[in-house]
Amino acid sequence: MTTEAPAREFAVRGMTCGSCAARVQKVLGRQPGVTSAEVNFATGTARVVLAEQPAATQALVAAVAKAGYRLELPEAAAIPATATNGAGSGDVPVEDEQADAQRSWLRRVLIAWPLGLAVMYLAFAPGLKDTAWAPWVQLALATPVQFYVGWPFLRGAVKRARWFTANMDTLVALGTVTAYTFSLVELLRGQRELYFETAALLIAFLVLGRYFEVRAKRRAGKAIRALLELGAKQARVIRDGTEVMVPVEQVEVGDLMRIRPGEKIPTDGAVVDGASAVDESMLTGESVPVDKTVGSTVAGAAVNTSGVLTVRATAVGADTALAQIVSLVSAAQAGKGRAQRLADRISAVFVPTVILLALGTFAGWWLIVGDPVAGLIAAVAVLIVACPCALGLATPVAIMVGTGR
Repeated sequence: MTTEAPAREFAVRGMTCGSCAARVQKVLGRQPGVTSAEVNFATGTARVVLAEQPAATQALVAAVAKAGYRLELPEAAAIPATATNGAGSGDVPVEDEQADAQRSWLRRVLIAWPLGLAVMYLAFAPGLKDTAWAPWVQLALATPVQFYVGWPFLRGAVKRARWFTANMDTLVALGTVTAYTFSLVELLRGQRELYFETAALLIAFLVLGRYFEVRAKRRAGKAIRALLELGAKQARVIRDGTEVMVPVEQVEVGDLMRIRPGEKIPTDGAVVDGASAVDESMLTGESVPVDKTVGSTVAGAAVNTSGVLTVRATAVGADTALAQIVSLVSAAQAGKGRAQRLADRISAVFVPTVILLALGTFAGWWLIVGDPVAGLIAAVAVLIVACPCALGLATPVAIMVGTGR
């Protein structure tokens, strides 16, 4: 009989695009003691299948840190283990982190779009674009967009450069900084060929996309939290003939639990005394309560609607039906389909390929045509149009949203 290889789940911090996930997956997969690794950008998780002689957790953390990312054990080490007592302790920080990220990107959207549209208006409006003061106003409006709104992209690019890697942030930073710097130099030289609006509006579109991305991930994550909220937090356990209220985590297999009308059943079990109707709609979708008598099985988080039941616990923690549902939803959100695997492989080589194409474009215009300025503009255009963050995001976010409904 074959046994399933042991696996560990981790949270991955610092990823900003599909190419980041591909790099982390490659680093983990190369470690001794690792059979395979799967990293999901949308959920920010990594699943590592270990070999017979497993790799140490600290070795995996150190390897990922060398690549410029952080590998962490989930704060709630086993979400299913807390699925029977409401929200797990690890969910609050995750929700807070997602909420903070959503507010941060929304703030940047609200700053970038008015300033970006104003820069574009000054750049193209008849009667304004030729005035002496318009270019300087463009500079003043584009600067906060470039260095405040676009700071996450610049910071991500610098981090990747420190580790001699590149990702989508690298393309954004190269494209926008080049357009901004070129325009600044041209302005100081008294020229009128400026591209401040290009840098500002590109950042505006990108931060809007990041905002929608974070919002979609946060909404999809509520599926797990909603399931966790279904469970009971305490159980009335009969010990030495006395009813004692204990946290549901302290319930053990074989314990007798007394469930009164209106209360949730703490864990899966079998009825040993009493008769009642139990609302199992959270598990089966059936709206009509089901009659339960001695010998009947009941599921944790179901609601006792009428009589008093005495139930012997048969499954606790990660073995309950609710915990298994949570585990399946989590696995569905963290898994990868064929389309996403293909997108990840493309993302892994996409960024360096685009950078080489941009350099080749600039060199071609300079050496063959003899027009380095036009070459620089064309190179920036290559960098700007080649930011398909949706390439590695569309499939996992679609899965998350689908499982979140």
